[in-house]
This record gives sequence, structure tokens and C-alpha cells, in this order.
Amino acid sequence: MHTIKSLAAKAITFGKLYFVESILLTLFIVDAYSFYIDSSIGLHEDKRFSFVFRAVIEITLLLVVYKKKEYNKKYVFYALILLVLPLIWLLLGYIYNENLTITFNQIFQIVKESNKYIFPVIVFWAFSLSRSKHVLKVFELIYLVSAVVVINAFLTDNGLFYTYGQIRFGFKPMIAAHNEATLFWIIGIVYQVDKLKKEKKFQNFIPFITIVIASVLLGTKAIVLFYLMISAWGLIKVSSISNLYKWIGVAFIFTSLSFFVYYSGIYHFFEERFHTQGILYSLTSMRNEIIVSRVIPTLNNWNWYNYFIGGYFQKLPIAEMDLVDLFVFYGGLGALIYFTLIFKTLFAFSRDNLLGLFFVSQYILIGALAGHFFTSGTNAVYIVILCIYLQGKFDSSQKKNNITS
Repeated sequence: MHTIKSLAAKAITFGKLYFVESILLTLFIVDAYSFYIDSSIGLHEDKRFSFVFRAVIEITLLLVVYKKKEYNKKYVFYALILLVLPLIWLLLGYIYNENLTITFNQIFQIVKESNKYIFPVIVFWAFSLSRSKHVLKVFELIYLVSAVVVINAFLTDNGLFYTYGQIRFGFKPMIAAHNEATLFWIIGIVYQVDKLKKEKKFQNFIPFITIVIASVLLGTKAIVLFYLMISAWGLIKVSSISNLYKWIGVAFIFTSLSFFVYYSGIYHFFEERFHTQGILYSLTSMRNEIIVSRVIPTLNNWNWYNYFIGGYFQKLPIAEMDLVDLFVFYGGLGALIYFTLIFKTLFAFSRDNLLGLFFVSQYILIGALAGHFFTSGTNAVYIVILCIYLQGKFDSSQKKNNITS
């Protein structure tokens, strides 16, 4: 009995000390297994199990945050508004529309969707408590393993990791949605860039180059756009390198991406779409037609209050463009509350934190074009790790709270 109690006590202590690492590894394994099942035999949306693990983790983290009081009451209130606001427009729709019926499944889907917006904030509050020195090591390991898997899939032409199946070139990590894989790599690249800025060591270049190669192999337009944007940002904002080397670097990146896009077949794929479907179709990957067929009819059927609080539940997300989806789901008021909440938590970067602010700009810009950034359950823990790291909160000397206290 004493041995059992001793083991239980050690397990609890381990969980308190390394809860962030445990969550990172658990979700990585769960997502990898879910990806394997989905890619090999198919996995219907209603049978996905990864959200169950996230629900358990979220409840646990909420209890931890509540116990340690690691939150601002005003921002908790904002999070509650985001959770409740869609239920208000659903209720108003039911009151003003006699033909509308509300089912438990509809309510569940709406709550599940609204929870995706606040889940990263809850994770941020909880993960900020960690004082473990191993969080970033586990974070780096996950990215390195993912990169090696992608490069190996490319070299062996493993169809399990095709980004778009046989349609066009691309290899993704163990993440089902290619838009979420794009955000996954953006997070990893920004982290590696900051690490190289702080320590220009040869051993830091190896994971950086590995992750860069793997991310480019994803083959999405969004990842190519990100590299163009970060090249422009480096040219303008990075002052520690001479202008000559900046232009050489930008020219090298632009030339490399051009060769890759051309010889991988991506250029020819979109050239064909341009000639058959038009420039908007090819640039937006059919989202222009989704806007016409889904979003505009929805707005035409809105009441006045919907412009403030949103109102749609038949297909979530509706447009797969995050700013559009945010407005349709939350309206102008809800969107304002959402951005206030994340800029006071995850994105609370100082004005001199140029890389942090650049990441925010890409999160909003590319998310607005590609979608699945604002509501990415897969990337919630990774984006939190990056933001806490960029805010310097993994430095134990800056900690005021300790989860073990």
C-alpha cells in the first residue's frame, strides 16, 4: 500500500512538473494516429476522437488555471461572451423564424466551433505557469520528427503523406488538413528564426534547414507566400546584416521558390486552373465561388442584429477564410472581442518584438486567405508555446507563479 501511494505521489509530482511536455507529446501522438487512420482507411468527422482528448485536456487546464488564478477576470468575461454569443443568434433565429428547428446536434456543433476560438487562450493561461526547462526541447523534437517524416515521405514517394493526393505536388506532416499543416510549419519556422537570431550556432542551422525543406515540400500557396513575406520582412526589419547580404538572401529565396514552384508542377497546375476557371478561382482555390454560393446568400438573409453578433450554422466554417468566417460566426462585435482577447493574451507582444508582430501579421493575413488558422485545434498548443517563448515567459526568472506551489 505504501508503495502504491509512493508511486501515485511521484506520478502527481511528475504531472505537475511536466504537464506541458506531457500534453504536447500526448496530442502529437493522438493527432498522428488520427492522421494515419484518416489517410489509410478514412475517418468521418462525427467519428474523430482527437477532440475528446482536447476536451479532457481543456477541462483539466481550466481547473489548473482556476486554482492558480492565472487569468484576468475581464478577459475571462470576453471568453464567455465568445462562447455564448452564437447561442444568442441561434435563439433569436428560432424566435423570428417559424420554420427553423433547433436540435441538440446543432447546439453542440456551435458550442464546439466557438470553443475553438477560446481554446488557445485557456492553453496560454495554463502553459504560462510552467517552469520546466524541457518544454522547448519537446517542442523542437516534435518539429524535427515531423520534418524528417515529411522528407522521408518525399524521398520514398509515400502516398500516405500526400498533401493533395494525386492531384498535385505536396507532402504534409502528420496533420490531416493542409491549411493547418501550413500554420504548423509557420510556427516552427518563426521559432527557428528567433533561435538563430539569438544563437548563431552551427547546430542550430541543422534543424532550421530541415524544417525549411519539409515546410516547402508541403506545396501550398500559403507556405510560398509566407516565405516571400518573411524575406521582405527580413529585408526591411533585420538591421544586423548588411544590405548586400540581405538582397543576396532574398534573391536566393525567390529564385529557389520559383524553381520549386515550376519544377514541382505547382505552377502548371494553377496555370491550367487560370485558363479554365479564371484568376480568382486559381488564386483563392475555389473560395470565390464559396463566397458567392454561401456567404452572400447568408448575409442577404440576415436581420439587423446579425451584423453585430453573427448568425450561421449549416456549414462550419462557411468560407474557409478566417476573417470571413469570424465575421459570419460572430458579427462585428464578436470579432472585436475576439481580437481584443488574443491581443491581450497570446499576442501581447511589445512594439520592439518585431518577429512576434510579424508572426501576428502572417497569422491574420494568411489565415484570412487560407483559413483554419483561428480555429486550429491541432495548432493551439504549438502557437501557445511559440507566443510564450517570444514573450520570454519560459525564462524561470520571470515567473511569479509555479504550478507545483
